[in-house]
Amino acid sequence: MKKNCFIILFSCSLLGAYAQDETFKQKFKEANTLIEENQYKVALPLWLKLQESAPSNANLNYKVGICYISSANDKKKSLAYFERAIANTTKNYDPFSASEKKAPLDAYLYLANIHHISYNLDKATSYYKTFKKVATKKHYLYKKADLGLKQSNNAKVAVANPVKTTITNMGGTINSAYGDYSPVIAVDESSIYFTSRRLRKDSSNLYYVDFIDGNYFEDIYVSHKYDSTWSEPELLNISTDGHEAVINISTDGQTLFMFRDDSGDGNIYTSKKNGEFWSEPEKIGSNVNLESRETHAHITPNGNSLYFTSNRPDGQGGKDIYFCKKLPNGDWAKAQNLGNVINSPYDEDGVFIHPDGKTMYFSSNGKNSIGDYDIFYSTLDSVGKWTTPINMGYPVNSTDDDIFFVTSTDGKRGYFSSFKEGGLGEKDIYQIELEEAEEKPLTLLKGYMAVIGMKELPDDAEVIVTTINSDEQPKIYSPRKRDGKFCAILEPGKDYHIVYSTLKYRKEEDLYIPASSKYQEINRAINLDDVIFGDSTVTIAEPTLPTPPIKMLDTIKPIVTKPIVKEEELNLEEYSYTQYFGYNKNKIDRRNPTYINMVEESVKRAKRTRRLVISIKSSASKVPSKTFRTNDALAYKRAIDAQRHIKNELMSKGVSAKYIIFKEVDSSVNGPEYKTEEATDPEIYEKHQYVTITIR
Repeated sequence: MKKNCFIILFSCSLLGAYAQDETFKQKFKEANTLIEENQYKVALPLWLKLQESAPSNANLNYKVGICYISSANDKKKSLAYFERAIANTTKNYDPFSASEKKAPLDAYLYLANIHHISYNLDKATSYYKTFKKVATKKHYLYKKADLGLKQSNNAKVAVANPVKTTITNMGGTINSAYGDYSPVIAVDESSIYFTSRRLRKDSSNLYYVDFIDGNYFEDIYVSHKYDSTWSEPELLNISTDGHEAVINISTDGQTLFMFRDDSGDGNIYTSKKNGEFWSEPEKIGSNVNLESRETHAHITPNGNSLYFTSNRPDGQGGKDIYFCKKLPNGDWAKAQNLGNVINSPYDEDGVFIHPDGKTMYFSSNGKNSIGDYDIFYSTLDSVGKWTTPINMGYPVNSTDDDIFFVTSTDGKRGYFSSFKEGGLGEKDIYQIELEEAEEKPLTLLKGYMAVIGMKELPDDAEVIVTTINSDEQPKIYSPRKRDGKFCAILEPGKDYHIVYSTLKYRKEEDLYIPASSKYQEINRAINLDDVIFGDSTVTIAEPTLPTPPIKMLDTIKPIVTKPIVKEEELNLEEYSYTQYFGYNKNKIDRRNPTYINMVEESVKRAKRTRRLVISIKSSASKVPSKTFRTNDALAYKRAIDAQRHIKNELMSKGVSAKYIIFKEVDSSVNGPEYKTEEATDPEIYEKHQYVTITIR
C-alpha cells in the first residue's frame, strides 16, 4: 500500500512539474514574440513574472533588462538586471529556447550603455572595452561598442567643460504625462507647435493605439502665448487616427511641414494656413519622398532650398541630410547629399534652418556625440559651403537623446525635446537660454492689425513684404485672425516696401534696415502706430481664448446620417469593397484595384446624383487583442476608421460632405473561440477580420 501511494505521489509530482514546465515555455514564447515585435512595454510584466520564478537565470535577467533599457523613462532600472546577466554569458546564445539559462555577450554592451546614460562614464568605458574583448569584430554590435567608447570619452571632456546655459522644462501646460516632442516655434515665439502622444481631451483617440509600442498615435498640437502665458494646447484640424508629427514651419508661418508614417514608408507633407485652420496635407513630390524613409525637413527663409533627412541607400550611412533647389516651375530639383562634412556613417535627423538662412541645426548620433543623439550647428561660409559641425556641449546635450532643436529669431533661446530626470512625461519639451550665443543680425517687425467694428480680421488680411531693387519674390504674411497679430523677418542692408491690406483698406510704407544693424525688434505698438483701419480710434481687446471642447459622452458612437429619400427610391448600382486584415491590423489598402474602382465610380455618381449612401460593417475575430484591450474595441475601430477614411477619400476628390450619407456603421466579433495551437493559422481567423464598405 505504501509503495502504491509513493508511486501515485511521485507520478502527480512529475505531472505537476511537467505542467509547470509547459506553462513556463508558453509564457516564454509569448514574451519572446512580443520582444520580436518591439512591444517591450507589453512584454515587460511577463518577463518580470518569469524572472521572479528564477532570479539567478541570466537569460531572464537579460530579457527584463532589454525591456527596461528600451523604455522611455525606466532605462536605469535595467542596471541591476544586466549586472546579474553578465554573471553567466555564452557565445552560443539561443534567444528562442526556454531552456537557455545564459545571457548573450550583448549584455556587456547594454550594461556599458546604461552606465553611459547614468553618467558613470568610467564604468561605461570599462564595460565597452570588456565587450570588445569577449566579442569578435564580426559581432553585429561591435561597431556600436566602438561608437559608445568614443562617445563616453567625449562625454568626460564635455561634462568637465560645461557651457553656460539655463534649461527649463516648459511645464504642465505644454508637457503631459505622455510623450511630447518636436517643438516648432513661430518667429516671434508667440506660438509653439509640437507633437504629442497624449490622450485627447475628448478621448476621441481612445482606441487609436500603435500596437508596436502600446502608445497613442502621434497628434499635432498648438499653444499660443498671451502675456507670457501659454494657452491650453489645441489639436490641429489636420490630425487623424494615424501618426502625424510636426517637423517644422516656414519663416512666414504659412507652411507647416509634417511627417506621416504611411504604413512604415515615412513621408514628408506640407499644409497651408488658411485663417485659423490648415489645409489638407499634401505629400512633397519631385525627388523628396521616395521608397526610403524621410523623417524631417525645413525650407530656407527665401523658399528656394529644402533640407530633409532620409535613409535612402546612396548616403553616408543611416539617415543623412539632403537638400534640393526649387526649379522655375515650382518643382524640386534632384536631391543632393550634403556629404561627409555634415553626415556621418550613423544617423542625422531634426534639421532646422535658422531665419538668417545661414545657420543649420541638426542632431546626430555620430560625429563627436557624447551619447545617442546630440545637437550640432553649422554655418554657411563665404563660398556657400557648410562648415564643420560644432557640438552644442553639455548640458545642452546629455548622454541620452537630444533632438528636434529650434532657436528663437535672435538666436538666444532654444527649444528641444529630451529625456531628463524629473520630466513630466515620456519625453518633454524644454526651453534653453543660450547665454554664450551671439545675437543674429535680423530685424523682427511685429504688431497688430484691426478693423474698427470687427471682432476678428477678415480672411483676406495680409502683410506683403517686397525687397526693393531685388529679384526676390514678395513674402506674404497672414496676421493671426483671433487678435490681428503679425510678424515678419527683415534682413540687414535692404530696403523694404510693406503693404498692409484688408477689405477695402490699404496702407503702405518703406523701411530701410542698415547693413550694420544688430538684432532688433520693430514693435509697432511701441516704435510705430499699430495698423488700425477705420474712422475712429480703436483699442485692441485682449484676445479671446478658444472655447474648450464639449465633454465627451460616456461612449463614442459613429456618426450615422439618414438619407433624404428612401433607399428603394434611389435604384442605383451597388459598389462594394471588403478588406481582410491580419492580426491587429485596420488599415485600408488604397492601391487595391477594387477599392480604386469603387471610389472612382462613386465620385462619378456623386456628380450626377449628389448623393452617396454608405454602409459599413466590420468584424474582429476572437483572437485576443491586448493593444485594443478588447475585440469589440478592435472591431469598432475598424468601422470608424473605414468611415473616416472613405469620407476623406471622397472629399479629397471633390465630393461635398453634404452628399455623403452614412446609413449604417456596424461592428461585431465573430468566428470560433481562440485556441493557442491554431494561432499561426490565418485560414481559421482572418476570414472574420474584415471591414466591408458598400456604396449605393
